[in-house]
Amino acid sequence: MADDHSHVEAAVLAGRARGSASFLFRQPGVRDRIAELLAIRKKVSEEAVAKSAVRKRRADDIDEGEIRNLLPDIGRSKTEQSRDRIRALAALPKILKSKGPKDLKAHGWSANEIDELFATGRIPTRLLPVAGTAEAAWIAAATSDVFTWMTEHTKTRNEHWKEEGRPGPYEHLPRYDYLRDLFDTFELEHITWVEKSRDLMISWACVGYFTMNAMVVPSRGVIFQTQKQDKVIQIIDYAKCLYRNQDPRLQAAFPLSKPLDQQPADRLDFANGSYIVGIPAGANQIRSYHPWGYLNDESSFQADAGECYNEAISAVKGKIVFNSSAGPGWYADARRDIFTN
Repeated sequence: MADDHSHVEAAVLAGRARGSASFLFRQPGVRDRIAELLAIRKKVSEEAVAKSAVRKRRADDIDEGEIRNLLPDIGRSKTEQSRDRIRALAALPKILKSKGPKDLKAHGWSANEIDELFATGRIPTRLLPVAGTAEAAWIAAATSDVFTWMTEHTKTRNEHWKEEGRPGPYEHLPRYDYLRDLFDTFELEHITWVEKSRDLMISWACVGYFTMNAMVVPSRGVIFQTQKQDKVIQIIDYAKCLYRNQDPRLQAAFPLSKPLDQQPADRLDFANGSYIVGIPAGANQIRSYHPWGYLNDESSFQADAGECYNEAISAVKGKIVFNSSAGPGWYADARRDIFTN
């Protein structure tokens, strides 16, 4: 009621039945408490209201832990007025500082985010997308699908740009229909086998699909497997290139566990608990992982690609992609349903 709701609306918002409103309103001290809160609202900040409510609470009042949970809900609400969302988000850092770094880390905050909170009071941008801001809407649209992200908001690298007469080495993925169809196939299928020609940017598309999924969805593990260690580092570098060359607002919204230059050469770890790990060829390499996604690149040139496929079927519950240019062996035979002893 201190926020201009009727006593019936206040009861409903508090999770009580509409019919209980009059009963609650008549309880001793309720009207005085409402008047006190209205007076506080006129002259002090949201933080003071929260502290006063905690100081005066009875057993059935909201405690400080509930305040920490409720303020983000207010900030994210699409029905609350903008001024109330802003006030809630402004008060939240002050209350969060009362929790120790270990508590925040347990809830998925990175070390950099915790340092930023205690130094400046800023909440990580990735926690604000649902706050109803224009930037939040932009972030949601930019990562609404992989085709949009790769063709508009990040860039691939072309080592032959000079010879091909391109304006520079970094460009968006071309808006080709076959690439849109490929991404749609990844979404629809559990297992996708791709036979490619060179220079179609299929490997970039495959890496981009798994990278954006790991970046946006918490706790998604991804394995990239290819012939040997130097190729492993190269394909992981594709993922790092896409992350590095995306819009800074997206980097802020979806941070890494540590800066790119401090990440191992054969993996990429996100603050949300997702990871991308590169491994060389060999079925025994997969057995210690249980990832959401698995990409086997240049499968035609891995002697035990068939065993890798069997291991992936057992370990991966999300998406499996085998991608290769032409070459003899298990992959070519399996793609054409040719089985040999």
